[in-house]
Amino acid sequence: MKLNNTTQIIARELAQHYDHKRGQRHYGYEALRDRGLLAHPERIARIVVGQTNSGNRIAATALRIGDAIASTQNCQWIFREKFDVGLFLLSIAIHTGLYEARRANGEAPTSDRSREPYFIYAVGSPEKQTAGYLSTEGAFPQWTNGIDEDGRQLLYSHYYTPEVHPDSTWVRAVHHLEGIPFQINQAVLEVAQRVGISASNPTKRLQQEQILETANGLLGSEFHHRAHLDKRGRLYISRSPINFQQGDLSRGLIEFAEGIPLTEQGIDAIHLHIANCNGIKGDINERIQYSKDHHGTWLSYADGSSDGWLNASDPWQLLRACIELVSTKVGDRSNLIVPVTFPLHAYRG
Repeated sequence: MKLNNTTQIIARELAQHYDHKRGQRHYGYEALRDRGLLAHPERIARIVVGQTNSGNRIAATALRIGDAIASTQNCQWIFREKFDVGLFLLSIAIHTGLYEARRANGEAPTSDRSREPYFIYAVGSPEKQTAGYLSTEGAFPQWTNGIDEDGRQLLYSHYYTPEVHPDSTWVRAVHHLEGIPFQINQAVLEVAQRVGISASNPTKRLQQEQILETANGLLGSEFHHRAHLDKRGRLYISRSPINFQQGDLSRGLIEFAEGIPLTEQGIDAIHLHIANCNGIKGDINERIQYSKDHHGTWLSYADGSSDGWLNASDPWQLLRACIELVSTKVGDRSNLIVPVTFPLHAYRG
């Protein structure tokens, strides 16, 4: 996978900016230098970008970077050395201006000796982070080991690394998920840019701003996610800067890049999804009928004549579903993502 602009800038900073006395006194610098790793700044920069997830705690990110470098470069570092390496590399990423440190309330760090956690954020979400957990250059290489060549771990654990067998059901499930191309829905993005961010919480507001910035950079591109598991075996794509496992705004913006022909059953699934986004409870068939009975309302949401959808429990998913309902008929290809837990035919008696 070729280097993207973010990776190139960090690699250049690693090779040049810290080639002076202050940088050379850093314990993280010494650990990298002693292993000869500073001779390969592009390799290290790819791991930094791949392990730096906007919105995560700096301490956890630093350790993840150190772990990834130690694992891929066969470095027998102790905990403190991994942590120092990660902090050193994060300081370089921040010095480039592509990332910044923030407090939990979204404000800039203070100058006092506060013990509150700091978080790392991408400034404007560097476009198309192909070296991270999202790729615009096709699907990621399939897993052959628990750790890939850029230090991403299929299961992040200090105690266990999974054995990866390509014919295993769970490995095939991971590869299937990673092989699905996604895209940004332009109509929803345009509305989101017009309406703006509504979150009052500073941290959530910043996260939503980053989602919109990332979505705008991805508009017109297909993208794939790198997946990972937790210790319970649950499958995630949550480390991508925008993904369907994020909140309502992200879910409303993302759709399948490859649609399938819509059926009558698919129409019912959209109606059910609309009812769910409105917080309607009860029998599934009754929820579907509720949506059908209010078709005129969904039409007004889709054509922009009403902003009543903003009052729904999941407004952005509702808007996206309404657009699909009024613009796509049976036989047309639909790109809408509709969460269902079992086949729609099971809903009917």
